[in-house]
Amino acid sequence: ISFPNIDSSGLPATFSKVLINNVLRERLGFEGLIITDDIEMHGAKIIPSVGERAVRAIEAGNDMVMIAWTKKNQKAAYNALLNAVKQKRISEERLNQSLRRILYSKLTHKNNDLFKVQPKLFLSQLKNNLNRLKKISDKVVASNIERFFYLDDSTAPMLDIEQKPLVFTADYRFYQSFSKELKRKSFYYPLSPKKKSPVVNAFKQHATALGIFYITGNGTAKLLNKVPNHLKKQLVVVNSTNPGRVVNRHQYAAVIDINSRNFNSGKWVAQKLENNNIRLPATMDGKKSFHKRKVSQNN
Repeated sequence: ISFPNIDSSGLPATFSKVLINNVLRERLGFEGLIITDDIEMHGAKIIPSVGERAVRAIEAGNDMVMIAWTKKNQKAAYNALLNAVKQKRISEERLNQSLRRILYSKLTHKNNDLFKVQPKLFLSQLKNNLNRLKKISDKVVASNIERFFYLDDSTAPMLDIEQKPLVFTADYRFYQSFSKELKRKSFYYPLSPKKKSPVVNAFKQHATALGIFYITGNGTAKLLNKVPNHLKKQLVVVNSTNPGRVVNRHQYAAVIDINSRNFNSGKWVAQKLENNNIRLPATMDGKKSFHKRKVSQNN
């Protein structure tokens, strides 16, 4: 997250000296450990090199850098930090500030009963909490689909929403969730960043169909952005976790940001289609239209 009204550089908080030092340390008086989120994530790519990200994170005032996925990147970050110290870009005093906080935290919690974990109890509590979170997530996702699932009646082409829908996804579970709920057949088109997008050929065979495109990450988002403009109005985009991945959102029939990798969103999309409960926004003349349609002009 960046806060350009606080730090005019617009840098993500992880790399911002203003936010880490000026705000968190000085203004809020926080004296504990500051650990970054995973610097391999999409939001950190404003700085291309993982090694440089690690250096910039320490320079900003973080005490520890998280790199959770790739051992190669962990080594790259270590070597970049080591070189930064040797070249005096990062001073030993700066390192010692973080080292003191790390050691203090370890010594403080060494004999703390709160940190003595019973594995079976821990796993049991973890499963319970995950189940609770899943129920909350399901409600949020379903609510988002209820609010944002619509087709723009003023600009969409003639769509036969009773025709077999086309489902484009790299996560087969999304399609299973969708097809299990839908009371009619649908077409499944697997997505792979390493292969050509199937969207154009699919619509050649089914010219008036409605397409459901499920974004699971950067790879599938790039495939979506390559879809020709004249076909975008036939796509309902279900975007899993990063709203910034979908550009020119107005070009699509609908874009639903569910902020979750919950493949059960396929089920809720299917319910909207199966019930013919597609909400249409205000038309060009300002009159609201909520009619069900086989094609855009039918009641």
